[in-house]
Order: sequence, then structure tokens, then C-alpha cells
Amino acid sequence: MNILQKTIERTSNTYKRDKFLPIVVIFSFIFFVLASILPYYQKEQSFLKFFSPDENANYVFTKLYAQTDTLSIFEKYNLIADDIVRPRSYISSSGFIKPVSFLGMTIIYGQIARFIGIGLIPFLTPFFASMALIFYYLLIKKFFGRKNALVSFFLFFSFPVLLYYSARSMFHNVLFLSFLIMALYFLSDLFERRVSSVKRYKEKYIKRLFGVDFLFSALSGLFFGLAIAVRSSELIWLFLAALPFFILKYKKLSFFRLSIFISFFILALIPVFCHNQILYNSPFYGGYFEMNKSIEEISQAGGGIVRSFFLGSFNDVKVLTKSIFNTIFYFGFFPRQSLEMFDKYFVKMFWYLCWPTVFGLFYFFVKDRKRIKKFGPYLFSWLIASFFLIFYYGSWKFVDNPDPSSFTIGNSYTRYWLPIYIGFFPFVAHFVLNIGRIFFFLKNKKVYLYLKNSISLIVLIVLMFLSFKFVYDGSEEGLKYYFAKLDVAKEEVGRIIELTESNAVVVTQYHDKFLFPERKVIVGRFNDDNMNKNYYKLAGYLPTYYYNFTFPESDLKYLNDRRLKEFGLQIELVETLNQDFSLYKVYRPLPVFCVF
Repeated sequence: MNILQKTIERTSNTYKRDKFLPIVVIFSFIFFVLASILPYYQKEQSFLKFFSPDENANYVFTKLYAQTDTLSIFEKYNLIADDIVRPRSYISSSGFIKPVSFLGMTIIYGQIARFIGIGLIPFLTPFFASMALIFYYLLIKKFFGRKNALVSFFLFFSFPVLLYYSARSMFHNVLFLSFLIMALYFLSDLFERRVSSVKRYKEKYIKRLFGVDFLFSALSGLFFGLAIAVRSSELIWLFLAALPFFILKYKKLSFFRLSIFISFFILALIPVFCHNQILYNSPFYGGYFEMNKSIEEISQAGGGIVRSFFLGSFNDVKVLTKSIFNTIFYFGFFPRQSLEMFDKYFVKMFWYLCWPTVFGLFYFFVKDRKRIKKFGPYLFSWLIASFFLIFYYGSWKFVDNPDPSSFTIGNSYTRYWLPIYIGFFPFVAHFVLNIGRIFFFLKNKKVYLYLKNSISLIVLIVLMFLSFKFVYDGSEEGLKYYFAKLDVAKEEVGRIIELTESNAVVVTQYHDKFLFPERKVIVGRFNDDNMNKNYYKLAGYLPTYYYNFTFPESDLKYLNDRRLKEFGLQIELVETLNQDFSLYKVYRPLPVFCVF
């Protein structure tokens, strides 16, 4: 029996001895079922539409890739209309509509969908999230023990952001986090094992090298690569967090381990590189213009820093370093705003987890310091990542909700900060497991243990209940309201489809995500002269409509008598669909001929 087989057998026996693992597996399946309720409902209603342009783009291109192996849609009318015929989260170049977002999720899900069918695409994120829950338990068990890992698992299992964005399954963030957790598990497993050496293992050296070392190096590199493929923008903070980690763990590194890790990391990215080259003319570019520009500036500044350092031009090094900092923090660096956002999206939003985290951290550093030696490098890296994510994303202004003053689970901060949240759970678990020590004065050990375990269980159930309640109806974007909005949107979109021709183009400000690809869409209004000129061109070839807030009679008269008239267009009401929105026909009026 070779080394690899022995490793697998030993690992299997370890899992068999873990009495909590069956519980973890069962509840992970329950999580999959819970997270699948929303996509199942959408499928049953024949309305697989999404409230975010990013979700819509990911779903449309995933289906396209599964069916055609391509990631672009040719729209011939864009050749005469300056590439404006496209929804948000798409770009168009010379008539070819392409994804703006990262390609990893689209490629991975598209490949899987070829084997299991495109109908199961919306269920893939719940599946990977349920797998991540198992790996999360196994990872936390390594550092905090089984009891803490089980409690942390249940906290993660019920965490509102995980459940919410697993149900809204076409966002990248949960898939990225899932691959990251898997990668961390295999990396931690690798670093628990001694580096293979000829002196130590002699004749078994080659077998061990290409068994254990190869397996865990490959898997950790592969899943890190898949995580970056899914969300390439996270590479910066992952690199910053990984650098000190690998330095602190240098004794566990070897040339072989590092080379296999990097090889499989790059292997996971090759499909993305290839499609980036096809779509954007560079393996390192994507659909985000700002990110492409940042990559150029960072690479140039990085090369300049190296040259300036060796030439002794330290003033240039300082200038170039500041340039890289400003490029990374493209939208500015606002520490106060970042802390305010963290206060809103953790301290206040998840108050019932925040304060147990504080008490758990205090207890951990006072009473359980012996674990710090083993857990220290991971904790240090997580702290670096957390600080970066707080100040990086916290400096941005996200307005996902129509009400900019509203702070809900649907705002982007919550999903971008998922890697921060999951680091808190072991400390919350520490609080849960040790709160029963308030009964320390009891002399009867059985009574003490019974009360201690009972109060821990009660606290855990209360925390989970608060989490489930929050994700269901705790904010205006809770899943309860999401289901209701779906029903309204289905009726609204269905009526628009009925009232418009199959080749129609609809100009809209908000409903592009629902209407595409069944209808051609343009995101716009009538306030831009160049857009109005393009509407005129398109109206000569296609039935053209406008769907937005209902115009008062005075505004409609102004549009027909002045604003649209100067571009050779007119607009007329087709139907008012609800109290806010109406569908209008945009057309070129027929010329008037006078007969003398």
C-alpha cells in the first residue's frame, strides 16, 4: 500500500472517529435545501430573473457558455447605435456584448451545467456553500477543537449573509468564499505534515513526495486558483495576508511544495486567461475598465520601484509607492467612513454576534492562550485581510438599495465582508461554550455540567433564531420580501413581453435586468442628445419602447412638442402597468404630404 493510500485511509479513520461529523454533514444538506428554496420557487414560477444586473449577467452568460462554449453575444444593431444596446453589467464592442464581471463563476458553472443540465445552474451556489460548511467545520476543528468547531459550524450555518447570498445564487461572493475555505483547509493540512526529506524518509522519500506532499499542495493551490478565478479583485488582500503567513510558516515550505502549489494555482486560472485574451485582448484584463487601468499602473509602478530601489532613488520609490496606494484605493481612502460602515454592517446589524465576539476574544486571550502558537499565523493573516477589506470596501459608496439611507443585508458591504465575518465565529463559539461557567460556585459536578451545557445550548439556539429571523424579515430586503417582489416583477415583466414584439428594443432605467435577453434593452432616458440620436436610428429598424416612471401629461406634451421632436421622434402611451411605471411607444412620425 503506497503513501497516498495510507494517507487517505488514515484521514478516513480520523473522520470516522469524529462523532460530530455526521451531524455536520446532515445539517449541511439541510442548508442546501434551505438555500435552494428561492431558486426552486423561481423555477416553478418559470421566472428565473434577478434583482441585480450582476446576477442577470452571470446567469445569462453561464447558460450561453454551457450551450455554445462562447462568452459573447453579437448584436448587429449596435453597429449603428454606438454599442448602446445592452443591459447594465455588460459591455459592447463593435457589436459584441461581453461580460463586465469576472469570468470564473461563469466558466465553472457553465462546464458543470454541460453535464448536469442548465436547469440546475441556480442550485450550484447552495451546493458549494453546503460543502464549504463541512470544510469550515474541519478547518476550525484543527485550531479550536471539535466542540468549538461544531458551534462555529452552526453559527456559520445560520449566518444571514451566507444564507441570503446562497439563495441569491448568481453572485460570486459565496462561491469565492467556498473555494477559499477549501483551500485553507488543505493548506493547513499540508502545514501540519513534516516536509519530506531524503534523510528522514530514505527509501520512502519519492513515494511520500509524490503522495502526501503532492496531493495537499495541489489541492490547496487549485482551490486558491479557483477562488481568484471567481473574484480576481480579491488577489490583493489575499497576497497581503498570505505573505506574512508563508514567512511565519517557512519551515513547512519546500521547493517541491511551493512549485506544485503555484503550478495548480496557475492551472486553475488558465481557462480565465484564455477567455480574457479572446474577449479583452489580454489574459490579465477583464470587463472592468478601471481595473484594467489599475493593473497597468500597478505593474508600471512596481517595475519603477524595483529600478529606483537598486539605483538608490528612494524619493522615487516613495512617489511610486504612493501611486500604487492611490491606484489600489481607486475610489479614495476614507478611514472614518470605513469604520462607520463596519459599525453599521456588523456592530449594529449583527449586534447579537458582535458582543459575544468581544467577550469570546477576551476569554480566548486570557484563558486559552496555549492555542495561539498553533493558530497565530492564521489569526495574524486574517487580521491583515480584515483590516484591508474594512478600509478598502468601506471607503467605497455602495447604493444597492433605492433608498440610500437604508442599511440592509442586500447592500454590497455584507457580501464583500464575508471573509471577515467567518473569522469571528470561533470567538463567538468560545463565548457560547464558556458562558455556563457562571455556575462555577456549584459544588455538584453533575449539576454544574448540566447547567453549563444547557445554557450553552440555549444561547446557541437564541443566536441561530436571531440569525434566521433577520435573514427572513429582519430588513426590508429579507427573503420574505424578496419572494413578494418576485411575484410583482413576474406579473410586470410578463405584461411588457406581451405588449412588445419579439424583436423590440426597450429603453429603460431599471428593468433591463428583467427584460434581457428576451428583449433588446438600452439603459437610458431622454436627457442625452447622443442617446436620442441613436434612438432615432433604431426606431427606423426596430419597434422601440420606453419603460420607466409614468410621465405627467405636461411632461409628455413637452417631450412630443420640443425635446423629442428635434430628434425626429414622438412618444405615446401604450399602457400604464402599475401606480409608478408605464410603457410608451417611441416612433418616427410619418411625414405629412400636402396635395395642391
